[in-house]
Amino acid sequence: MLNETLDTPTTPSASARQSPLADDIFTFQHVTKKDTLDFELGLFQTKWFDYRMLTTLEATWQFVRDYETVYREFYAQMLDRERANFVQPQDEVKLREGLAAGLSKAKRYFSSCWRARQVADAIGIPYKQYIRLTMDARLRNWQRNTLPQPGQLYTDYVVEMALKRWEEIKKSRIFFAEHKAFQAQNYMGISYQDDYHEYLMAQAKERPHESDILADLIKNGSLPYEKVMSRLSDEMREKVANRM
Repeated sequence: MLNETLDTPTTPSASARQSPLADDIFTFQHVTKKDTLDFELGLFQTKWFDYRMLTTLEATWQFVRDYETVYREFYAQMLDRERANFVQPQDEVKLREGLAAGLSKAKRYFSSCWRARQVADAIGIPYKQYIRLTMDARLRNWQRNTLPQPGQLYTDYVVEMALKRWEEIKKSRIFFAEHKAFQAQNYMGISYQDDYHEYLMAQAKERPHESDILADLIKNGSLPYEKVMSRLSDEMREKVANRM
């Protein structure tokens, strides 16, 4: 049962982490549109759980790295498998250098990644999933010999298609947060931990054999036993207990 319903995204990789203040300074230097910054305020409540401990800049760099990974996946599938490991879309190091040098191309690319990342955060989807789905949607009417760039992954049509597909995928898979803060043994009553538990319990409720799913989520350390049991009816509590 568990192996058929659960899926896990890649954990955000860690680049050299700056202080939140340094991130803020960098952000205000390179993200100058007020409406773009204002849009961030509501995203900490909607973004995928693994990114809720990140600053907006750290999350954007994660998006840059994930785009590079997915770009190579699509390059291998559609263009040239042998060359895929050698193609180099704008990576984090080059992008930082370009921004420091004031290159307009780097600024445009960074801004596009920022805005695409914001859309993913508004949906609440892991970045690799978002990039795969939007790139796939964009390629349906693609007449070029290159792959879509970040700036082409957040048009209304592309986002609408990706969102529709995401809703379909969520019906057949449960996606997990990987950060250790979301392990049941590390539960401290923090709001984003509670949000994660609500998400998992809602996922279980929407599926057949809810009691089996809840028992699996407790056994694999995703949900605290006491918290789950306190929320259930006597009948459901007994069903879950019998499957533990």
